[in-house]
Amino acid sequence: MIVCGETADVLFDNALAALKEHPVKHETVAFEMINANLVLNDPTRNTMCNCKRKMPMRYAIGELCWYNSRNVTAKSISPFSKFWENIADENGCVNSNYGWCIHDKYTFDQWEMVKELLRKDSYSRQAIIHIKEARDLISYPTLDVNCTIALQFICRDNKLDLITTMRSNDIYLGLPYDVFNFTCMQIQMAMELGLEIGTYYHNAGSFHMYLRDKDKLC
Repeated sequence: MIVCGETADVLFDNALAALKEHPVKHETVAFEMINANLVLNDPTRNTMCNCKRKMPMRYAIGELCWYNSRNVTAKSISPFSKFWENIADENGCVNSNYGWCIHDKYTFDQWEMVKELLRKDSYSRQAIIHIKEARDLISYPTLDVNCTIALQFICRDNKLDLITTMRSNDIYLGLPYDVFNFTCMQIQMAMELGLEIGTYYHNAGSFHMYLRDKDKLC
């Protein structure tokens, strides 16, 4: 299913309405859409003031700065949220710092690679940043598994689109900040390449609402 919106607020409302058409019987999940495809037509309108889901900008800016810092410690983001401390490893580090995943995790800078690929061939279909790596979750179980799989930057007609592929995305806690952070990356990449800002695509294998959030949104 494809859900579109001109702004983050409209996209959230439309995604919520679509999601509520897919109730499931699960001990923690109230609604779930498989292979949900969300489209934000104007990525510059990426902040929310939705009456059903308010988006505190203090945390949004803190998380964005944390990603840009590439500091993987939960302690560095804890002034804005204690959530990350709950999934940090024994050293207090978090695998989910996207800045670290993009620039440092794989021994080369994926951001710079994407820019170089698109400078050499603006039509390239190889401008992909990998976030989630292959991990043996049977032998080494962990709570810190990236929800995001990859980011694909595509340039057509001098406009830079971004396709984000998620393995899992929860509408209440995750979606507002994921859309904000990834569209900020799209805007920055477009600026660095001297391109216009295109469309933002957000694709989730499992797009869901937890039971704990049902009363807040329904």
